[in-house]
Amino acid sequence: MISIINGGGDLTLEYEQWSKIQSIQVMSVATLGRKVSQITNYRDTWNIAIGPHVQLNPQWRLYGAFAFSQAPADIPNHASPVLSLSEGDEYQYVLGANYQYRKDVSLKFGYGLTVAADHSIHSSAGNGLITANGNGKGTINALFFQVTA
Repeated sequence: MISIINGGGDLTLEYEQWSKIQSIQVMSVATLGRKVSQITNYRDTWNIAIGPHVQLNPQWRLYGAFAFSQAPADIPNHASPVLSLSEGDEYQYVLGANYQYRKDVSLKFGYGLTVAADHSIHSSAGNGLITANGNGKGTINALFFQVTA
């Protein structure tokens, strides 16, 4: 991971070696208690994040962030969605503020949005015991509050 931090913001670049995960084994009710092994075919990925911030005065700091994460699965020829991690690339947006209440107490709050890119799913695992077909997309909205003392 490369991370650059200075007075005006943060920049992070990560390289994740998902290809080192050769296979996943799962035993569940859906497979009648039998162990299902899935070759992952994960690819290595890059993730980037940039987050500028502005110090308004000694008490208030505003910040924002944008991040992009590649999915480790090669869509549409990927590992089973039942046994897989994220199926699509993700975009994340964050806006927030930090209030320095006292020298030793700060309050941080904000809003985050994660958007999963559209992707199709056509996959099976366990010699056809588990199959999935369809399309996927989605968003996650998050409000957060943190007190640091």
